[in-house]
Amino acid sequence: MKQDALVRATELPLAYRVGGSVRDELLGRVPKDADYIVWDASLERIRDEFERCEGHCDPLELRDGTAVGWRVVHRDYGMIEVCMPRDEESTGPGHGDFRVTVGEHIDAKIDAGRRDFTINALYKDVRTGAVEDPLGVGLADLVRRTIRTTHPDSFRDDPLRTLRALRLVSELPDFDLYARTYEEMIEHSGHVTGLTRRGVSATALDELCRILMGSSPAKALREARVTGVLGVLLPELRPMFGFDQQSKYHDKTVDEHTFDAVQAAADCGAPLRVRMALLFHDS
Repeated sequence: MKQDALVRATELPLAYRVGGSVRDELLGRVPKDADYIVWDASLERIRDEFERCEGHCDPLELRDGTAVGWRVVHRDYGMIEVCMPRDEESTGPGHGDFRVTVGEHIDAKIDAGRRDFTINALYKDVRTGAVEDPLGVGLADLVRRTIRTTHPDSFRDDPLRTLRALRLVSELPDFDLYARTYEEMIEHSGHVTGLTRRGVSATALDELCRILMGSSPAKALREARVTGVLGVLLPELRPMFGFDQQSKYHDKTVDEHTFDAVQAAADCGAPLRVRMALLFHDS
């Protein structure tokens, strides 16, 4: 990515691009967001280095005010996010319920372990181009086209990750859930209620939209139904699961008909409003 050149222009000793952009680059897809991790440098030094390279830095903070890095905007390279490595410990069922430790010397395996999926826990050295796999399974999972959580409690710790997994199923059509990850999704599907106590949260809605806008939304929706996630996230859809219309004009259950309709919309490149309408058209 062209943003790597901006990071290389600094004198930061250990800088890596990390996450979905590395995954997409290895898959031959066009990366979108550019996220970076820097070791052996304080927040102040990171800011000073990018400002020296004519970048404008705004602080990146968690909801509790913990500073984790900088959002850097540069006239030639656009926007990137640069963070220090960190460790996270879940303290509750919500998306933001974590105790976070930030430190320039935190081990790469610890930083990788807090991420959602192994294929998103890959680090590319911006100076050498080498890709590092701290968990030891991410590159293999990429080859096997497997979506696997970084640890067994990932979905319990952050229920939103169930939707991210389903989004990857939709966006990466030849990828499948790892068997144990599939079981984890079933086990923790009830925790999606943490996203819906006051209706579908904006973040969850964004993930649902991205599932629908993928190339294989029907596959993801079927996985969501079977694992229990769809019925918890959108309980208004439950009555259509397995419902036989007993009509000569409809040879499929309502849910299967609905998923096929959404997939047909995806296949012809229909916009989100059409796909969303089809998801609910028989509910």
